[in-house]
Amino acid sequence: MSYCFPEWTAAQREQVIDEMFAVVAQVMFGIGEIAVRSKNIYKTQ
Repeated sequence: MSYCFPEWTAAQREQVIDEMFAVVAQVMFGIGEIAVRSKNIYKTQ
């Protein structure tokens, strides 16, 4: 990231990386939830 944003401080780069990992975890959890939930919806109808 230092090549793309040389004006950012190390703390700013770390913050962006931390936020990125948090978003990736949320997306992965959401995809898993949709996969599990979709099977249950078809069973109850």
